[in-house]
Amino acid sequence: MSKRFGGVQAVRELDLEVGEGEIFGLLGPNGSGKTTVFNLVAGVLAPDAGEIRFGGVLLNGLPPHRRAALGVARTFQLVRSLGRLSVADNVAVARLYGATPARSVDAARQEASQLLALVGLAGKAHLPAASLNLAERRRLEVARALATRPRLLLLDEPLAGLNADEVQAEVGLFRRLREEGLTLVLVEHNVPAVRSLCDRVAFLHAGEKVAEGSPEQVLSHPRVVEVYLGGAAG
Repeated sequence: MSKRFGGVQAVRELDLEVGEGEIFGLLGPNGSGKTTVFNLVAGVLAPDAGEIRFGGVLLNGLPPHRRAALGVARTFQLVRSLGRLSVADNVAVARLYGATPARSVDAARQEASQLLALVGLAGKAHLPAASLNLAERRRLEVARALATRPRLLLLDEPLAGLNADEVQAEVGLFRRLREEGLTLVLVEHNVPAVRSLCDRVAFLHAGEKVAEGSPEQVLSHPRVVEVYLGGAAG
């Protein structure tokens, strides 16, 4: 797929395939097209060329809510929860949409409690979302995405701004989600986390795919070392 913004080629003839049950990483410097790829898959943007298929279904032309109903969900680099609502109601609202919406608000709230327990926020359910710290707001973002019952979860820099302990907790959560059958694609700059978490990664530079393979293969690729790691691969 390809996408241009005026004179800027944000994504150039990108060919990617993610297998069911994989944890797949998208790496690259800022401005390399990673979030644009997420916007194309989620339906926020339309590609200028190319096809996007999910489980054999052509997504081109489908709006975001139709893609959510098929099982595509995402988080955002800039977390924007509904600050005046409780943590539980943030998730309950999301549970009313997606692949199989809850039958009622009460049912949505019951399932929201289960999801908050999964992401480690059960004790914060009654608090306003605006009171959460960054790590907690990122977990709420994941819970809201999970509330739509996705098959594919796109995570845009889910570890940004977190300390080492918080990163380990998030990595453990993502592994658990994969064990439960979810496919994950993440944009992330935390190289050690990518090494330990991802099955495969692709590296983008100026909208083009430079390398694809295991984390070790890609992170030792000469072009990746030159433009991203700034020296010999460690």
